[in-house]
Amino acid sequence: MNTVLMKQFKDARGKQKKSFHWGNIGWQVENAAAECEIILSSPDSEELAHYFARVLPAISALANSYRLSQIDESGYALATVREIERALIETSAKM
Repeated sequence: MNTVLMKQFKDARGKQKKSFHWGNIGWQVENAAAECEIILSSPDSEELAHYFARVLPAISALANSYRLSQIDESGYALATVREIERALIETSAKM
């Protein structure tokens, strides 16, 4: 998950550096990735089954809030959350 998350932060920085082209999208992607990072954080003692039972609905709810948001007109923040959600689903299916 760290790889997917770091990819999103890298993408955000790239868009921020070219804000003349991307506008505020880099900051929106960064905020979405940061919200996902908070959801994904867990104590070392958390069991894997409990982890996925907790984070999958939370990430889905976050994606839904971006989908309904007027702030994310471009859809890049939603795409950020959805990419992380897909990686979570793939990882949980392997467990």
